Amino acid sequence: AYSRSRMAAHSSGRAWWLGLIAAVAIACFVSLTILRLTGTGYDSMRIRPHKMEGGWGGDGGFADGPASDSSLSKNGASDANEGWEVDFGDEDQVRKHFYIDERPLYTYNSVSCIRKDHVHVGVPLVGPKSPPRGTLLVMDSRSPDCNHKAQISTGHLHGRDLLHYGHFTFKMRLAHAMEDTQLRLMRADPEDVAPNAMSCFALYTNTTEHNEIAACFRASQPDHLSLSFFVGKGVDGDKIHLKRQTMPKNVSAEFHDFSILWEQDKIVFAVDDETIWTPDYPTLPWEPMTLRLILRPFNSPSKYEGKAQVAIGSVKYRPVE
Repeated sequence: AYSRSRMAAHSSGRAWWLGLIAAVAIACFVSLTILRLTGTGYDSMRIRPHKMEGGWGGDGGFADGPASDSSLSKNGASDANEGWEVDFGDEDQVRKHFYIDERPLYTYNSVSCIRKDHVHVGVPLVGPKSPPRGTLLVMDSRSPDCNHKAQISTGHLHGRDLLHYGHFTFKMRLAHAMEDTQLRLMRADPEDVAPNAMSCFALYTNTTEHNEIAACFRASQPDHLSLSFFVGKGVDGDKIHLKRQTMPKNVSAEFHDFSILWEQDKIVFAVDDETIWTPDYPTLPWEPMTLRLILRPFNSPSKYEGKAQVAIGSVKYRPVE
């Protein structure tokens, strides 16, 4: 009888605990449902932009841009035919010529999430040869929720204008560690730049034929630049024409003026007005293209290895015949 009594008490206690767990689960489910419906719960909080002082931050971001180059008109901005220079410390100027959407980014098997809260305009810039204010593209592990395999979120700027032959100058500091003012604004801890960070400035289109001109920098190879162009499948099977250029020092240690001169019969890559590559090939890109300013991982699978940022002071375009 005593044994039966203990078994009954044990069963009663177990049932009580199971009932309590079920009640808590139901209450949590109901609460989350209400929060989602009212837009104040986890789903809305996790995509809420992290405000930086003077940064892009707001819900509008650059997310009002076209989805692809095919929806752009050639020289879409009103001053594109005469050329332009964008001060990346000025939000209105940046918004006029660039946008960002929120989507997965797949490049050479790397995976990351482009997020508008990883582009910050009008923030203080620091470091050698730095303009006082500009734009930061940031790469970190905060809210990579665009893809279940993504561990990394990043900033990426896409030009609004379809541009043809011209001289393009990018005043930038390529992928480097967060430091000084940026560290305090981002509430991050001091650390080295992520070794898997890659930053690029490029002209690109894939509307009728893949044409591209790009310069890229890997943080793990600080004294190298990868210079390349494509002319598409119809010309040479979409072969990459690549030059790995050794530089005299860490090219991301300070701001530089990087430039691309693109003419019908010539491409010239230069750093601080010094030519570093003039490719020799019978066919060069000819399609109108858009500008891309990129920070992304290059490793596959794209495991998180740390933070990085790219600082942009200005971008200049001057058309040529």
